[in-house]
Amino acid sequence: MRILIHGAGAVGGYFGALLARGGHEVTFVARGENLAALRARGITVYLPADTLHVAPVHAVADPADAARPDLVLVCVKSYDTAAAAAALRPAVGPQTIILSLQNGIENEEILARELGLPPLMVALTRIGVELAAPATVHYSGRGTIVFGEPDGRESPRARRTAEAFAAAGVPHQLRPDILVAAWEKLAWNAGFNAVTTLTRSTVAEVLALPGTRALVVDAMEEVDAVAVAAGIPVRRARTAWFAWSTSDTITSSGSPICRASTG
Repeated sequence: MRILIHGAGAVGGYFGALLARGGHEVTFVARGENLAALRARGITVYLPADTLHVAPVHAVADPADAARPDLVLVCVKSYDTAAAAAALRPAVGPQTIILSLQNGIENEEILARELGLPPLMVALTRIGVELAAPATVHYSGRGTIVFGEPDGRESPRARRTAEAFAAAGVPHQLRPDILVAAWEKLAWNAGFNAVTTLTRSTVAEVLALPGTRALVVDAMEEVDAVAVAAGIPVRRARTAWFAWSTSDTITSSGSPICRASTG
């Protein structure tokens, strides 16, 4: 399958490397030093027990310079979504499959509208990755691509995407309740990302103090309330859930395992 990685940062670089290693024809869209490094030496992903190096790789500054892809993974920051769609417009067609691995719940709507496409599949990833240097990714945990049709059906494009991931050994889940998963991730980000940023604290430090812990729960429950009002059946009892769900997200050193895409 021809795959375009639009945004070859930490998330895009990681999944692009896996897909290229798995035999797919992958093109990375990058810029600046990252683009130069990809062209010069390929991409390197440091795994806990191994190092994945893929070279040479095909890297471009403009999606229009790549062959028309079968699948596009959009891995830019959410504030760049409209610009990404504008750049992708000459590179995609009606049959192109587009998955957003971004944070948030509005990116698919923006991409579909700007590209003149019908509703896209919804996707997300929970992964710990960092772009440590140009074309150099450090991986620390997880990394499953979760996706599905908004209406819950198993479409031909969903099956084709799942087959492409399976062929490359990319962990994935094709979910009929993908909207629930997307809103669950948004709730997690709204609670932890916002509170840890505003307080300049680690997840462990935030959870250790009753005030900030309660603020995280309140933020998550506010997202839950919006989701339920929109007809998305997310969980509501966050306080009881917190007792067990946070235990596997904190390492012994008190650092969080990232459940949100870093890309």
